Amino acid sequence: MATTYNFCDGSVTGGATATQKLLIDPDFQVRRNTIDCSIQTIDAGETDVAQCLAIPARTTVLNAYINVITAETADATVHLGYGSDTDYWGQDLNLDATGNASTVLTATSTWDAASIDDGNEEVKDITVAGAAIGNPVLVTLGVDLVDLVITATVTAEDTVSVVLANNTGGAIDLASATAEVFVLKAPRAASPLYFASADTIDIVASTTNGDVDLDGAKFEVVALCINH
Repeated sequence: MATTYNFCDGSVTGGATATQKLLIDPDFQVRRNTIDCSIQTIDAGETDVAQCLAIPARTTVLNAYINVITAETADATVHLGYGSDTDYWGQDLNLDATGNASTVLTATSTWDAASIDDGNEEVKDITVAGAAIGNPVLVTLGVDLVDLVITATVTAEDTVSVVLANNTGGAIDLASATAEVFVLKAPRAASPLYFASADTIDIVASTTNGDVDLDGAKFEVVALCINH
């Protein structure tokens, strides 16, 4: 039978003291700013840049994100980043719905692949709203792959193509299973970023889903920061 060891209350001898309350130091900051594109249009075709948050020197940004207050009426997309890396916290984020702009898109589909001969493959397209070419993709299939190779790629707007390839030496017929894909819109966002010198967090209007200007969206850009 498994044993649970509590390192939170100091009961494990020599293991740890009880969990301490940590007061938030004033150097921890939430920086936020509201951008109203009905006042200033951001031209996607010109890849206009909106400087949204000023980041002081010697600051670590733990994460940054967009909270959409008023959605753009068309399928507008933006990058969220800074001068040296324009999409660090988001690639082609959609502004067509209120709430936090999603940085991980998911979709599932039942897949009963036919028997695949050695050297052949089978492809299934799965619709993932907001997926853009170039976004990294992870995929799982709820069945033993029996040494088949599974890969997934965004091949068109809102479309992920999942490929089962057979290089085993014989035919393989998998049972019906659920395929699930995860499209990563901000693959580096989990890594805190240190700014040695002052900079800005920016929005860049992108044209992945068409040349759609930002002229009606209202959104917050929020950054969680530690000043050193």
